[in-house]
Amino acid sequence: TVVLTLIVVLIAVFVADSITKKIFILIAGAKAFSDNKLDYVIKIDTKDEFGKLAKAFNTMARAIAKLIDEQKELNNTLEERVKE
Repeated sequence: TVVLTLIVVLIAVFVADSITKKIFILIAGAKAFSDNKLDYVIKIDTKDEFGKLAKAFNTMARAIAKLIDEQKELNNTLEERVKE
């Protein structure tokens, strides 16, 4: 019973540590994103929910960066049209 309890506790600690590390990686990515570092890539290569969330964050950051670039180009074109 003692050995089994010890094994269960060790497994729980390992799982909790693994989950906590992934959460901190996601938090760092969200912080970078909020600091307008849209080229930051969250590196979680698992197929679980954390990996899916990291992929969604990365996709969202790329889409927003693309929209910002398009907006800048549109503004430049508009300024040229106004001058003409």
